[in-house]
Amino acid sequence: MDVFVSALENYPIQSGIILLGLGIICSLFRIDNAKKENYKNKDIIGKKSVINSWGIIIILILSGIITIIKNI
Repeated sequence: MDVFVSALENYPIQSGIILLGLGIICSLFRIDNAKKENYKNKDIIGKKSVINSWGIIIILILSGIITIIKNI
């Protein structure tokens, strides 16, 4: 855990770009997967996992943007 914290402190712009890139890549996979899946036949746990994955994607993108803006 200390490695990640020290990377964020020592290389904030690079870490922000990595977080932003991870968020964009995850959103592209989620959008591609959404075209293939039928959500009407999913149970409540499947629907919650979709919502949680979008939440993680939003957090990754926002934390990347905030980290980049804060350290410019």
